[in-house]
Amino acid sequence: MLTGFEFETRTKDGLIQIPEEYKEDFGDGTEVKVIILKSAKKISKTGMFAEMMRNPVKVEGLRSMKRDEIYDR
Repeated sequence: MLTGFEFETRTKDGLIQIPEEYKEDFGDGTEVKVIILKSAKKISKTGMFAEMMRNPVKVEGLRSMKRDEIYDR
C-alpha cells in the first residue's frame, strides 16, 4: 500500500531535496515511488504571442496566405 506526500522543491547537484517536515518519514532504506514533474517554461516578459512569433510551430503542408487571399470572399 502506498501512502505519500506532495511537495514542491528544487534539485541540488542532481538530488531531490526532501523538505524537513517529511524527512522523518523517509529514513534510510524507505521504499518510494518517484514521479517527477518539471515546471513549465516561463513565458517571456514580452508575452505569449511574441514568444510564438519567435518560435513558430512548423506544420507540413501549411502555407502563408497573401493579403488578397485572406480577404477574398
